[in-house]
Amino acid sequence: MTARTDAVAAGGSLAEAIDRLGAYAAAGADLVFAANLHPSDVARVASAIDRPLVNTFIPDPGAPDQLTTSERDGAKVVVHSSSAFRVAYAAVRGLLEELRTKRTDRSLATWHEVRAQIDETVDAPAWRRLLP
Repeated sequence: MTARTDAVAAGGSLAEAIDRLGAYAAAGADLVFAANLHPSDVARVASAIDRPLVNTFIPDPGAPDQLTTSERDGAKVVVHSSSAFRVAYAAVRGLLEELRTKRTDRSLATWHEVRAQIDETVDAPAWRRLLP
């Protein structure tokens, strides 16, 4: 089980977040996560809690090596949710622009091509062998 606190995100202190994460760890949490944890606070939280720390990558041009520093400072899992969202947004916007200007989506892969890529990614033949 992963336990999350939004103490920092809600305007609380880092100490409050650490206290909550400690309580979650004592209650049996397997992983702990403090939402909106600044990269400079990862080491402090990781060293204060006796559980693996989950951290969120926060896009910051001033800190381009966050993945490396988060891992170095003790984060065991780094979530890149906004990174995936930004890529998806750019792709959808590009499609909409193509539909608006060219009135077609022919630059896209066919459904057959996409399905083949998905099947390859998840090793679909292996999964199908498990089906009755």
